[in-house]
Amino acid sequence: AFSSPAAELSSAAKAAIRAELKALLEEGHYPGASILLIHEGEVVMREAHGVVDVASPKPLTVEQLCWLASTGKMFTATLMAILVDEGVLSFDEPIAETFPEFAAIRLRDGSSPKSPVRLRHALSHTSGVPGNGWMEQNGLRDTDPAYAGYYSPKNAQEFVAGCLKIGLVAQPGAQMLYGRPIDLSACVAEKKTGRTFTELMESKVFRPLGLKVSTIRPTKADLQRLAPLYSSTKPHVFEPDSFGLEVAERQNTRLSTAGGGVYTTLDELGVLMQLHLDRGKHQGRRIVKAATL
Repeated sequence: AFSSPAAELSSAAKAAIRAELKALLEEGHYPGASILLIHEGEVVMREAHGVVDVASPKPLTVEQLCWLASTGKMFTATLMAILVDEGVLSFDEPIAETFPEFAAIRLRDGSSPKSPVRLRHALSHTSGVPGNGWMEQNGLRDTDPAYAGYYSPKNAQEFVAGCLKIGLVAQPGAQMLYGRPIDLSACVAEKKTGRTFTELMESKVFRPLGLKVSTIRPTKADLQRLAPLYSSTKPHVFEPDSFGLEVAERQNTRLSTAGGGVYTTLDELGVLMQLHLDRGKHQGRRIVKAATL
């Protein structure tokens, strides 16, 4: 995806970076790690260390397909910026402009918010709708059917209804509540364009950037080569974690998540990062205005 390096990273610098990666892996919480360093558009270091799977000696490679989890939010924000450039969306538009029922959202004490929840609030985690952490801390569990519309919506309308049911726990723009409410941006984009979030991401981001592996809806073949996901609370103890597979299943049957739905490789993540470093240009071609980014 990038040109061959003209700039060089010294052998001492590379050795120091490798030592840091080795120390990280020796802590026993990660099976493997990969690194991509780009200087002025050219790769100066690109390599992987450790293994893909704790049950196998198969080494991790830079081509490994991985679930990005919340790093996928960068793809979502990029898509929204492109749609803003096209005049389809505005960062300042209220969610209620697209979903009129959202104008009825209230704080949990029953009072009205001082200002409307806007698209920029959803993207910056300041909508006032609580994130996953707040939900869990306050006993609003994903196993409670009352919150199914929030945790596992079948469509945009269900998610909006789920947010309305929970209400706001802070004034819009006043507090960062990280997590799921960023999905409101996908709901707005889908309803305004009449296209799915997946279609929008593929046509506006993946294809223009030449990303051939990146996907929101991984196939069975993709899932077979996906790096396993683990949780680790004790050194060298890895518990299989199925969340990345659950997200894939949900996105293949229900509403795609704007908050963590991208599956990709190190190189293709690097292409997105380079787009931002180049202030909206990809290989000299303008994809999104710098001011919008």
